[in-house]
Amino acid sequence: MKYFDIEHEVAAYFHKYQQIELHQMKMCGEGRISMSMSPAYWLSSDERTGGMSCDTYTYHIYKEREEILCKVEVKRLEAVCRENEHALEIEKIQWDTIQVMKPVPYGRNNPFEKIGEYPDLPLKGNASDKDYFAIRNLQNMFFEHRLHEMEKLFSVKEDTVLTAECLKMNAVCGKKKILESFAGWLEKEQKNNHCYLFLGITGMPLIEMTETGESAKGIFMTQIYQIKAGLLGSDVDNWRLVRTMAVTETEYCREAGEWKIHKMKIQNLASLPETPYRNDGRYDKSGMSDEPWDVNQVMRCQPDTETAMEIENIINRWVYGCRRGALREFIEKYMKNSEQKNHMLIRSFGKTTPELNDYEAIERKIDDMTQQYRERFFTFHAPTTPVLTYGPKKKYILGTWFDTAATNLRSMAESLEDIPYMVFVNKYVHKFEKIDGHWYLTDFYCEPIISLQDWRFDMVHSKGYINASKTGKYPKRFELQGEK
Repeated sequence: MKYFDIEHEVAAYFHKYQQIELHQMKMCGEGRISMSMSPAYWLSSDERTGGMSCDTYTYHIYKEREEILCKVEVKRLEAVCRENEHALEIEKIQWDTIQVMKPVPYGRNNPFEKIGEYPDLPLKGNASDKDYFAIRNLQNMFFEHRLHEMEKLFSVKEDTVLTAECLKMNAVCGKKKILESFAGWLEKEQKNNHCYLFLGITGMPLIEMTETGESAKGIFMTQIYQIKAGLLGSDVDNWRLVRTMAVTETEYCREAGEWKIHKMKIQNLASLPETPYRNDGRYDKSGMSDEPWDVNQVMRCQPDTETAMEIENIINRWVYGCRRGALREFIEKYMKNSEQKNHMLIRSFGKTTPELNDYEAIERKIDDMTQQYRERFFTFHAPTTPVLTYGPKKKYILGTWFDTAATNLRSMAESLEDIPYMVFVNKYVHKFEKIDGHWYLTDFYCEPIISLQDWRFDMVHSKGYINASKTGKYPKRFELQGEK
């Protein structure tokens, strides 16, 4: 058993649940749709038992009186898998609600009028570790590039096709025409006050190889962000953020020893409430004409599965350090190294943000962040499925993630019944180097990409762990098997 096997088993459960909930939305006018994030894994010494812990933002869409509402349920999903004589199976699973944000109305829009169809699921999961990882990297590189520099991702086959409902691309056929369509959308962004017309992030995939081993199929849960900013100079008060829960269904083929996208379809499933958007308050990259999109990942050698699991677990440790007031422990274990390679840039203020170039400066930054921590006032950093590649000559591993971060602003709250949460879609670009036999995070980069309207939280009446638990601490990970 490898950690990809665990991911596949939990993802199969997750995607089946999504199918059930979408059917309920159509039949009953109520349902939940989720985005998975922040995965961490463990394996027993004999690799016959393992587990996974991840978060979800679960969007509960429902009708109350005559109003259609959507509220975010922050949840934690954990599972234990065991390998028996015949197959790998989930032995234990739990999906717990941590806290629930206040609902947001849809207004005149009715999401139940258009609920999408979920594709058939590839359930076998018989791809090799190397192929699975390469396909996962390829698909997430598509979203990491965000319509830029896509030439090497797509197949040269004549029947290569892309359908993307959110981009109004209906079965565009041929690599040349697909790339021309991407260029057209990027030109439209320049007239859209430079605001993004497409940003997608993905969760746990399901990937299956065909019998020949030369093609494969993947299903990725996807969340799409699009900004309606209008023509240059239009009133920022009228700008809107459109959010869509979607699913990406892709067929891949092997060409000259590399995996390529052959046929891809991004299908809308359910809309989330449109909200106001502006880029003249808190810094975010979208809408900044002098801030071009950075393509950080290219086709390079990928790490082995053991290393990849270790890197993903390091990021999860950062997530839990933020939630449990344990960031000092994190940097001491994963950033402090004998070669004194330390760099951090959390670009919250754009170009004016100071860079931290030594461990002592990072330590001061972390101590300041920790001083803001209070038990039960949880802050959520939630990275999604990454791209992990080696840098030139395998001197380091580069990891990129998209992160939906919700920061508790208790100091701005007028009461515990109405606590604002500052919400961003961020991009992480991290460099990991092996020093003295251990992997260290030597370069930490985070940048706000899109600023969302504040979420609101009623701590007094929220359902879930936050009010049922006797402790004020966020629960430890891997509770089903004990902390790892």
